[in-house]
Amino acid sequence: MNLMTRLVILKDAGQIDQNIQEDIIKIIDMFDEKYNIKLTEENASMLITHLAISFKRIKIGETVNPIEEIMYEEIRADKNYKKAEAIFKDIEVTIGKSINDNEKGFIIMHLCSLLHNEDTDKNTDENIIKDV
Repeated sequence: MNLMTRLVILKDAGQIDQNIQEDIIKIIDMFDEKYNIKLTEENASMLITHLAISFKRIKIGETVNPIEEIMYEEIRADKNYKKAEAIFKDIEVTIGKSINDNEKGFIIMHLCSLLHNEDTDKNTDENIIKDV
């Protein structure tokens, strides 16, 4: 399965609507164009699913409890936190909507995880090239 298939499944299941699907596609494109990160099922399925469901919650006025403070402290200590915050702001600009703070904590967590995995993948690739 790829991310577009995931979005179709979420839409067909009534979890998201056409506008949310289009916003997610804009975000996928933004990652590729601005950050040179190609989002895939392997590296971003959790992020994309969370964004889609959180956008639906925002749209229907449903709230989610904020991420636990102790957990958010760990996220703020992550080496990728500042970059994740910048990407979060770019997501808001890309979709032309504000995302509430309760959703923000969870999205930042997924972004830090994505960036950590990207760092790991780059280091692995560099080591493979050095070994050749």
